[in-house]
Amino acid sequence: MAKKKIVIVGAGFAGVSATRLLAKNLKNDAEITVIDKHDFQTSMTQLHEVAASRVEADAVQYHLERTIGKFHNVNVVKKSLVELDKANKKVITEKGSYDYDYLVCQWVENPMILEFQVLKNMDLHFGHLKML
Repeated sequence: MAKKKIVIVGAGFAGVSATRLLAKNLKNDAEITVIDKHDFQTSMTQLHEVAASRVEADAVQYHLERTIGKFHNVNVVKKSLVELDKANKKVITEKGSYDYDYLVCQWVENPMILEFQVLKNMDLHFGHLKML
């Protein structure tokens, strides 16, 4: 059986949590690509510490290569999303495109953009993540 291609757009807490869960459960059955315009995740709940000058900004940022890039089936891509081509199952960035079998999207910056096609027909328990 061919490996399933999973693309996760957005490396916030939901994107990173989904990546960890899928990487651990699917191991050799999937190739997971995580696309985000940053190569780090920011702990939003700790930003008040930066604002109060108690910690430096990098103390609340976690580099994706160290957190999810350590999984052998995960590829972290630092690029900005340009378009989702659902008809051809492609995620298009400013520097290329990525084919997928399954797509997970997480947007925080603009909650009005809520277009999801989420890992249907996969027998996984997502705990606190909600299947749509």
